[in-house]
Amino acid sequence: MEKNKISTIQILSDAVANQIAAGEVVQRPASVVKELLENAVDAKANNIELFIEEGGIRKVLVKDDGCGMSAMDAKLCFERHATSKINNADDLFKLNTFGFRGEALASISAVARVTLKTRTENDQLGTEVKIDGSTWIHQNAIACPKGTQIEIKSLFFNLPARKHFLKTIHTETRYIVEEFNRVAICNPHLDFTLYNNNKMLLRYTKSSVEKRIAEVFEIEDTNQLLSVNEDTEIVKISGFIGTPKIAQRTRAKQYFIANGRFIKDNYLNHAIGNNFQGFIESKQYPSYCLYLDVDPNKIDINIHPTKTEVKFEEQRYIYQILQSAVKKTLGTHHQVPDIEGQNMLKNLGLKPVEDIDYVRNPNTEIPKINTSFFEKSNPNNQDWPALFKTDEIFDEKKVVELQKPLFSEKDVQIQINNCFQVNNTYLVASLNTEMYIVHQQRAHQRILFESHLNAHRLQNAVSQELLFPRTVELETTEALQMHELLPILNTMGFNIAEFGRNTFIINGIPPKISKGNEEKIVYQILHNYKQTQLSKDTTLDEQLAFSIAVSTCIPSTKSLSLEEQENLITQLFNCKYPTYTPNKRAIFHKFDAEFLSNFFN
Repeated sequence: MEKNKISTIQILSDAVANQIAAGEVVQRPASVVKELLENAVDAKANNIELFIEEGGIRKVLVKDDGCGMSAMDAKLCFERHATSKINNADDLFKLNTFGFRGEALASISAVARVTLKTRTENDQLGTEVKIDGSTWIHQNAIACPKGTQIEIKSLFFNLPARKHFLKTIHTETRYIVEEFNRVAICNPHLDFTLYNNNKMLLRYTKSSVEKRIAEVFEIEDTNQLLSVNEDTEIVKISGFIGTPKIAQRTRAKQYFIANGRFIKDNYLNHAIGNNFQGFIESKQYPSYCLYLDVDPNKIDINIHPTKTEVKFEEQRYIYQILQSAVKKTLGTHHQVPDIEGQNMLKNLGLKPVEDIDYVRNPNTEIPKINTSFFEKSNPNNQDWPALFKTDEIFDEKKVVELQKPLFSEKDVQIQINNCFQVNNTYLVASLNTEMYIVHQQRAHQRILFESHLNAHRLQNAVSQELLFPRTVELETTEALQMHELLPILNTMGFNIAEFGRNTFIINGIPPKISKGNEEKIVYQILHNYKQTQLSKDTTLDEQLAFSIAVSTCIPSTKSLSLEEQENLITQLFNCKYPTYTPNKRAIFHKFDAEFLSNFFN
């Protein structure tokens, strides 16, 4: 008779199960903010206040004047899959609330210290509940105002590994601001206030859709917002798109609201971007906030716990209707020529399905290259770029053309026998018995990177004072980023100080940066810092030094004098690591005498 074997399969405890579920629902403090704000909206609140400390890592507190909860509900709301939003599976196809899965509070309470205070309008006393990492502390009757107040402290205190992967306080604060704006822009009929470290950061009062969008976009001239309205049997579209004048360097001001819920959809983004081609720069993005009303039976939002990913049953037709509605709006306001006339949308969406042309998903289709574009430029028959073929991350920077002098400092003199430039991009130089082909822009990036980094670490940076200081006005998220970078920027040769809310004054810049484009350079540094990513072990000063280098280096196709060519190569080979850029791209290729001899044999 065989001996009974001990089973290796075990049922996880509720605490462990909640911590696992928290991995999907609670990724960072901004995830907590999103869930709590949406719960406040679902509670029919009129005024919602958010308080955060240390980027939400130390504390997140949300207060609302909604319907509140009874003592029994205050306890049940922390159980897994406990929700007041749905009763059965059929309700998933007629949702009119943000939350419905019943996972958020259970997941949050598993990885934080939670205090809930709540009272309904009909109750004289409210209820206080305390939970510490899924451990029930107590539930007491207390006096509190109508509504709900929930405080989250010490996020990930029991999961130090998760806490280790959080970003800096200012970065986490930026993520929170983004989530706050998303909920606020979905609900212009409500009051929202955000306090950061007990200081009011943002406040939105009850307003019209247009005013709320303008406030979130931080624009004063509402004439820069163009109204979009289209009503078909498939989808009703309303909202506003920004004129090409207010196009952004990032996608931060792009909002799709589907049935009252913020969503992300690259396919529909493509429908908007198509209409702006040729009217904004290639690396700029249009601003818009569009509300899509779709039959709940034809949209599935139960894709992911974050509920920002959805599936439309008639997505390709929505794409066409959206694209045409935006084109008509731009044409009506004379932003683009209305080539197809005012009847472009007539009957679109009302046609039989078989009559509507198929629209390919741009995420799965390889775009065709318009050869006429290249015919207008000078042909490049030489295959020099193949020597440096890598996966480009950064775009060519439109920076200051004249930096005088470009390369004037010489440390150790290097014997350069001959040097010349190819295609205004590559330098060919003979050093001793070897031949080098150098990518001039990448070489300059390495030089500037090490220069700014050394200035910071040796604390010997020199600042070139401006005769007339310049002011820079930033968006809220950019201002938060600037606060984070300001101490290091000022040790790299900049002299920048806070000058009011979201405004900074530039008093000085590093000597190697020419005067006259200070504001543009600061904007570019912030943009590159956000967009560029080095290795995971990169320090903050290295990331910033590289962002400055990328923002202020010479263009990749700049004509250099012979002296400038030689000085550039001299400075490159005086660098500590001249072979690669900080993001691991080859700067030069070397051909020694043996290679050349073998090549010609």
